[in-house]
Order: sequence, then structure tokens, then C-alpha cells
Amino acid sequence: MMAEMTPETTRSVWRIEPNESQIRFTVEFLTLTTASGVVRNFQGVIHYDEGEPTRSSVEATIDPRSIETGDPTRDAHLRSPDFFDVERFPTIVFRSRKIVGQGGPHYEVVGDLTVRDITREVTLAVTYQGESIDFAGRRHAEFNARATVAPADFGLSWNADLAAGWIPVGDRGTIVIHVEAIRAVPNTYQRS
Repeated sequence: MMAEMTPETTRSVWRIEPNESQIRFTVEFLTLTTASGVVRNFQGVIHYDEGEPTRSSVEATIDPRSIETGDPTRDAHLRSPDFFDVERFPTIVFRSRKIVGQGGPHYEVVGDLTVRDITREVTLAVTYQGESIDFAGRRHAEFNARATVAPADFGLSWNADLAAGWIPVGDRGTIVIHVEAIRAVPNTYQRS
């Protein structure tokens, strides 16, 4: 995962570049149909141990007000107290707890996902896509990740009368992430 470096620079901080990264999701509704969408506003940081990637950590914050599904009425409802309740809970946070190598460029990143002040363990299947150097000499790294979550685990199980025009939320959601991160701090960092 990423290029090897000299011992004095084996630990570094990488900022997730929102303009080059993407978070998409799909949610089942009664297994009859699915709704998909994107998250427009998010930020994150990777504390990367280039000598031993499994000692790295990741933290990301999502603004649930920026979730878009292509339907303004549905988007407004997602922001309401029925779902994300963005006025009371303005952020969704993921903090890794451990990273497990799965062979080659594949890793499992296990962490805590907090939605509506409810925290559950989530496992991301992550693939390291490679590294490049831009015209300014900055190092970029790319990752793809996927996770399956149960919306009800986070209190997102609103089920209204079908006659009212809303279809009950199913028991599975899929999150697909593409991350481009830029090495932001050239010096070493201290792990807590």
C-alpha cells in the first residue's frame, strides 16, 4: 500500500481531497426497488504508517445535509427528524479502530460509524489503487472502499403507510467510496 520511504518519513498525514473523491450509496426499499444517491460535502484524514499500513488510521466526517438522491422531496425528507435529523445531528463520523491486511492491495478497515449519535461497528473492504505525483510534486494516493450497513441500526427505519406514498426502508444499504488523498504533512506524527 503506497510507496516505501526512508525510516524518518514513514509516518505521514494525508488529507482526503473532496473534489477528487466520491461517496455513493444505495438503499433497498422492501427489496422491491432501490434508491441511490451521493454525498456532496465530506472531509477526512489518513494517518498513514508507510512502514506498516495496518498501523494506520482513518477519520472522516460527512455533512448529511449534502446527501442528494435526485429527488428534492425525498432529499428534504431525509434531512428531516424522520431520518437524519440534520438540525440535531449535523455530522456523520467514521473513525477506524483497526486495519487488517487481506493480501496484496486489499485491506479491511474496521471502525465506528456514528449516525444520529448512534455508533455501530462497520467494516470497509478497501483496495489500494496506487499512487502518483502531481505537477507540484505532491503525492496522491487512491483507494476504493465498500461497506454494507443496516439503516435500522442507526435509527433510520422510518416506515410510513404505503398509501401515503412512502415505501418502507429495507434492511440493507451499500456504501461505495472512492478516495483520493494528498500527503499533507511531510514530517512524522505521533500516534496517540
